[in-house]
Amino acid sequence: MTPSESARATAATIRKRPKRLWAAALMNIAIGLLSLTMLTLIIARPELHQQMGTSSAGLALAVSLGIALIASSALALLGKPWARWLMLAAAAVYYGTLVVQNLQLMSTPDLTEPFRLKLVTNVGRSLLELAINAWALLSAKTRLYFNPSPNPAASAHRLGADPAAEPNG
Repeated sequence: MTPSESARATAATIRKRPKRLWAAALMNIAIGLLSLTMLTLIIARPELHQQMGTSSAGLALAVSLGIALIASSALALLGKPWARWLMLAAAAVYYGTLVVQNLQLMSTPDLTEPFRLKLVTNVGRSLLELAINAWALLSAKTRLYFNPSPNPAASAHRLGADPAAEPNG
């Protein structure tokens, strides 16, 4: 393989969408769609809305966060370089809000033990979802996908790798 063929093969490999990005983005889209579905049911049934004690502003915020999570994840899958940061920010706000909400509920004094355990599980799950997003969006493979360089040595250098250590062909 000539050096130019090697460079083209490396560039094609670099531009391949990482599986971790697929996993995080599809997880975000599925969770966002599930959230929007549940919010639609709450909005459509006024008795549920009143029983849960949710405000219109709270519902609007929840809908906005769900839409932001879905849209930013879709844009990241399309390869928009700035969408990676938008997806990470949307995930941090969405999952961070869930963590804070569950921690606040856990501080309620008259909480039953099974419900407290459910809240602990929710906090753990939300932190795991946030960690998956951070892992997927901040990894070296994802950085290469969003910031490709026509020169593979420059891409390797940006990641801190030693391009001289790679075989030439």
